[in-house]
Amino acid sequence: MSIMKYKLYGMSNNKFLFEAFLLFVITFTAYALLPEALNAYEPFVKVSLFPLALAYTYAGARSRWPSIATSVLAAGIVVWLYLIYMTLN
Repeated sequence: MSIMKYKLYGMSNNKFLFEAFLLFVITFTAYALLPEALNAYEPFVKVSLFPLALAYTYAGARSRWPSIATSVLAAGIVVWLYLIYMTLN
């Protein structure tokens, strides 16, 4: 079994939700790893990393809960568009 199949099908729901939560926490705190000279790019780090965490969450939701997977994706896209809106304003 490949690592990605294990991540999507083999682990428990609680562990999957915890990993998805950690990905979103890393997404919103990764800008702290930028050097001081790149502080102007801080908001764009969140906007660019968010789709990766969303893709992982959607893939897991689609394999675990197919009936609500599109709702998870729609909610994630709305949050991502809000992040883009707040970044540009």
